[in-house]
Amino acid sequence: MIMALLWNDRRGVLKYIPDKIVGRRWGSDRVTAIVERLKEDVVFYDSLARNIFDNNQFYVRRINSLVLKNDGFSWAVRSRNVAGLKFYTDVFPFLWGRFWSYPLFWLKIVPLLFLPVTLLKIMRWTY
Repeated sequence: MIMALLWNDRRGVLKYIPDKIVGRRWGSDRVTAIVERLKEDVVFYDSLARNIFDNNQFYVRRINSLVLKNDGFSWAVRSRNVAGLKFYTDVFPFLWGRFWSYPLFWLKIVPLLFLPVTLLKIMRWTY
């Protein structure tokens, strides 16, 4: 994931990455694990982008947009499927605080507030 994010159109940027970067694992499907995993990933990739690109807002926003588009959205869908009210009280406010100024937030995350869980489960299964 990191390499895909960083290599998008700037191949060779990887030579500037320090040796100890990523130590990730997949969480379980427990509600708390899903919600925490979403938060961890968002914070981790934002922090990584800020450290690698010296807080250059262009690249930080670009990385965050890719995280929102790919990983963030899939984890948001999963948490919406299983978290119930916790999605509205915990997940959505967290994502709002991070991504309210990103167009993808309004196109991908906000609609999750209004879709029935049954429809989301069907969509996830067919995807």
